[in-house]
Amino acid sequence: MKVLVLDNNRDPEWFGASDLTTHVASAGPVEVHVRRGPECDFPKLEFFDAIVISGSKTSCRSSEPWVDEFDRYLKSGMDLKIPMLGVCFGHQSIARVLGGRDVLGRAQIPEIGWTRIEVLKNDPLFEGLGSEFYTYSSHYEEISKLPPQMENFARSKDCANQATRIPELGIYTVQFHPERSLAQGDQSIQTRYQAGERAGILGRGEGKIQSVSFSKLVS
Repeated sequence: MKVLVLDNNRDPEWFGASDLTTHVASAGPVEVHVRRGPECDFPKLEFFDAIVISGSKTSCRSSEPWVDEFDRYLKSGMDLKIPMLGVCFGHQSIARVLGGRDVLGRAQIPEIGWTRIEVLKNDPLFEGLGSEFYTYSSHYEEISKLPPQMENFARSKDCANQATRIPELGIYTVQFHPERSLAQGDQSIQTRYQAGERAGILGRGEGKIQSVSFSKLVS
């Protein structure tokens, strides 16, 4: 199986989406290819069996030229019914392709840190996690109006659309960051505190995390 990881990170230390690719590669006999969204490095879609779309510091409502080209590329993947998983910016990008920028907005309360996710409907993606679990979040924007094609099945206290699915297209999206480990999440929180950031930091020191299995996408 060949999986395309679209890396949209703007911070050099995250180039290559190593946190995502590690999870994808561990899912089994998988050939992982990483390409950069901001550089419009888009290979031919017919070579791939699944696509994973990373987060980004780029605003989901950005009008940068690469974002428009990125959306056209994702739409082509949808037309081919290639299974996709969108994470954070990727989650928002799927909504933008389907509903335009008007379905996206600034979060009234940003989520930074450990977030309690409430599962609203059963889905194999969250198998074994129970009715709620903790994971890492880092977002100031969100899907404010869900496109009709997307079905939401999880929420948090401050974000109504935490996980969505489009079964007929094999598409899943999550607002949170299931790829972040406990150590990575705690380090990110500590870095923000050292920089003087205090407001909106969630769950500092809670030490609770359960990650969504990426193998459910690529198996």
